[in-house]
Amino acid sequence: MTQSEWLLPQPEDTIPTSGLRDSAGELDPLAAPGVIGIASELVLSLPITDERGHPTIPPDRHILDHLARAWALVDEDTIIEHPFEADTVAVVDVLPRCDRCGAEARYDTAVLDAVRGRCGAYICLQHIVDAEYTTLGMGAATYIMKTTEVPASIRQRVNQRLVEQDREPRFAPFGGQP
Repeated sequence: MTQSEWLLPQPEDTIPTSGLRDSAGELDPLAAPGVIGIASELVLSLPITDERGHPTIPPDRHILDHLARAWALVDEDTIIEHPFEADTVAVVDVLPRCDRCGAEARYDTAVLDAVRGRCGAYICLQHIVDAEYTTLGMGAATYIMKTTEVPASIRQRVNQRLVEQDREPRFAPFGGQP
């Protein structure tokens, strides 16, 4: 599996693949506004729940993209060449608590608070009605998934990649608990 295959496919004709680094090899801050501008036009989003009110589980490709970025499974240059991430899912060992009721939270999103105004919050499915956004994706809400919920096929691929990088596997063998 090439490094690019770990990340979401990119719209080839709009992604600058050169000119993002200066002569010293550092990221060129002057290139960032152009990449950010492209990203704002190509935002990927999913509904936060289905028509029955059940959470939308982001597709495997989004989970793999998140893990590749969060766990450094690909190098920095590959990430630079693939700046668009779905940002629909975050994988954690333990779910945070809902800022409204203390139950396990499933979303990281913005809410309107009577005292603080618009602010970030972890919320559970019951309090999704308080969310400012109704979609998952860049600049909206993020679904929070436990490591134990990551599909077995992704667990296996991630563990293989970590071993290739001389790192310890993060998931137990045979799709067991992390």
